[in-house]
Amino acid sequence: MQGRPEVIMDRAKNIEKPRVAVVGGGLAGLVAAYQLVKGGAEVVLFEKSVALGGRAGTVVKDGFHLNQGPHALYIGGVAYKFLTDIGARPQGALPAPVRALALTGGQLFDLPVDIKTLLRTKMFGLGEKLELALFFARLPKMATSDLMAVRLKSWLGAAFSSPRVRLLVEAFARLSTYAHNSDAMSAGAALRQLNLANQGPLYLHEGWASIIHSLQSALGTSVEYRFNAQIEAVRHIEDGGVEIVDVQRNLENFDAAILCLPPQAVNALVPGVIEKNIHEDIKSSHAACLDICLKRLPV
Repeated sequence: MQGRPEVIMDRAKNIEKPRVAVVGGGLAGLVAAYQLVKGGAEVVLFEKSVALGGRAGTVVKDGFHLNQGPHALYIGGVAYKFLTDIGARPQGALPAPVRALALTGGQLFDLPVDIKTLLRTKMFGLGEKLELALFFARLPKMATSDLMAVRLKSWLGAAFSSPRVRLLVEAFARLSTYAHNSDAMSAGAALRQLNLANQGPLYLHEGWASIIHSLQSALGTSVEYRFNAQIEAVRHIEDGGVEIVDVQRNLENFDAAILCLPPQAVNALVPGVIEKNIHEDIKSSHAACLDICLKRLPV
């Protein structure tokens, strides 16, 4: 999801029908809006662009649906469960490759993705195969929350004696997280994502925009949308509510505000809300995907 909700500011809990501002029209913002409406709130959603979706946008070109952000939705993840629970279950297909290969040292080998291919591959020796098999057996039961503050590269060095097994697990982590920065990446986050990937990535029919459309349909007319909204600040006011200030210095009062934005954007709207040492330590992650569109499958 795009940016989990970072800030919630509210006043008295006994408001009969609170008026809440949601800033950010990505998946997180739409989910927050849905939950608020379900709880009886009046919701106004502010989105800086002309359409909803954020990183979940999809461009249609020559009949092909090209995702601008995430590509795979993991069946074991909380997003899939939430969408299924509200009746907006995503439709798509699971990848079913006939054969998976690994290229290393200029040679092609069977990629060990299950017990059968692990036993068959000539990529590893017997001891390395055992080390890899034990890792995948342990993965679903790992206490990943204990590894959130451990860097992936450090954890790999301590967890595996074989450099080749270490490289393979790092490659799997890179594939499932779309990120190649094991020096900075959390081992807990990478292993949690790898575990999700093993449960099955769903590639959505008509792209990630299909999720946005499903959420919009579920919300109906219960949310007021403000597009091209250029918000300058979100401030507490004396009576316990908050005010939204746009770039034209227009003010609008709400009982609460939820910011579904990246941390840097949150800090720009509410300076100091994220502690300085945390804010300065946040590093952006960048991912690149190459989509190849085919009118027919090759032999």
